[in-house]
Amino acid sequence: MLTAQDARNLADRIFGMTKLPECALNLSSTEDVFIRFANNGITTSGYRVDHSVSISATTEDKRSGSASVSEFSEEALRKAWKKQSRWRASRSPIPRTCRPWGPSSTPRFKLRCGHGGGARRCPDRPREGDPRCGARRQLTAAGLVQRTATASAVANKAGLFGYHESTYAGLTNTMRNSGGTSSGWATQVSTSVADLNGEDAGRIAPTSAYAARARSGSIRENTRSSWNPPR
Repeated sequence: MLTAQDARNLADRIFGMTKLPECALNLSSTEDVFIRFANNGITTSGYRVDHSVSISATTEDKRSGSASVSEFSEEALRKAWKKQSRWRASRSPIPRTCRPWGPSSTPRFKLRCGHGGGARRCPDRPREGDPRCGARRQLTAAGLVQRTATASAVANKAGLFGYHESTYAGLTNTMRNSGGTSSGWATQVSTSVADLNGEDAGRIAPTSAYAARARSGSIRENTRSSWNPPR
């Protein structure tokens, strides 16, 4: 995950590629991990990292341009500068512009995010919340476990720099009976995978499935006793 120092170093490297004084950028780095399970077993897992950087610059005659790329390599960043330079040359001057913000005087504070939390280890034997628990209860389990961490940063040549981290962790679990006549669903969300409790989700989903089956049976029974077919 992109740290604050990594973002600052990357901003300095990007700004070093041009002599224009009015330059700004927006950085974003997202890390996504997921495990999908169905039919009481893990079926798919994935890991994805997305990068993006948006660069903008203004010349002394007030011509501005911007460009975005989806990687942080030296070649990609230089292509972004060339792209925004061509776009800037084709635009008309902007007579009135705002002065870039300088370093912020607001006291720094840090929010606790959950990207550092580790996932709970899955034991060798089935337990509540494990996809294999559905088979033990003669139910079919399916769902998704996902963890996403995003780092964002803004900076300009006037000295402004800002950095923010956000995280998301989620668990969804659906269980249905073999006949497909009833199902139960449970979900949990947090900022850390360590806060997700598969045992709770494993208890709620089958309980809802059994309750739905009981309700559907009661409805059919009431309908059967109260309905008089036409003669």
